[in-house]
Amino acid sequence: MLQCVELDFEEEHMNVMQLCTEIFSNELNDSNVTGSVQRLRSLDVWKDRFHNMSGLLLGVRENSSKEIIAFMFLYQKSASQLHIWLAGTRQDFRCRGAMSMMFTFALAKAKERAVEKLTLNTYPDKFPNMFRMATLKWEMTVFQTLPDGKVILERQLTS
Repeated sequence: MLQCVELDFEEEHMNVMQLCTEIFSNELNDSNVTGSVQRLRSLDVWKDRFHNMSGLLLGVRENSSKEIIAFMFLYQKSASQLHIWLAGTRQDFRCRGAMSMMFTFALAKAKERAVEKLTLNTYPDKFPNMFRMATLKWEMTVFQTLPDGKVILERQLTS
């Protein structure tokens, strides 16, 4: 059984950074690494987004295990916007509901914070499963498409 929890950043950020590196190893090892991918490696960026931007670190564990098998890192871009910065699931745990559990948890937190929208940036060509899940299951819509193919998705939480 999977369980979604809010993680203690100080206690778990290194474990989550390690998981992030495993999940995104192809992008991190690409010789054409972009600035956005470089930020995945930066502990200073992680700490800044968590401490200075009202960050939220979610994790999914199986049963009572301490091992994190999926994560989602969100931060508040503005008073009205909670942004999903990074999210991933270990390959051997995909298609078991971990990402959906975290999104549901994130929606509840967004409503607690009284933000107007939840956002996510992704590359549909590189991460087609994330794009499909966000647009079909999570009802996010494309707000903007950037020249490099990245799309900015959003879900309005207030009418």
